[in-house]
Amino acid sequence: MSCMIRIRFTTPQQHGGERATQAEVEADRIRIDDGRLLLLLDGAVQADFPVTAVSEIDLRSAKTYSVEKIRTAHPQAYKAWTAEEERLLRQLHDSGTAIAEIAEKLGRQPGAIRSRLKRLLGR
Repeated sequence: MSCMIRIRFTTPQQHGGERATQAEVEADRIRIDDGRLLLLLDGAVQADFPVTAVSEIDLRSAKTYSVEKIRTAHPQAYKAWTAEEERLLRQLHDSGTAIAEIAEKLGRQPGAIRSRLKRLLGR
């Protein structure tokens, strides 16, 4: 899995055709070789900087999901909970309804149902 990596430099470095104080590079591997920081994606070098010029490395997760795509199956996914939804959730839970069935009725993912129940029930 790749991620966006932000490199900050102690002194400006050549990147993207210009000198920069930082760079953002998509990579799935970081390698240090002979004093050089190499950022690789599928085995190919995406960027190459002297280790001594690097002051900070920040890993940023690449988004691996789309809210719109998830909402095709779970229309309420990632939306704020209303008081009415929370009331219905408690009612369904108290009556012994299975998590999967509650999720289906409320248009949310099963993990969201479990998470909200923990919050509502103080567990």
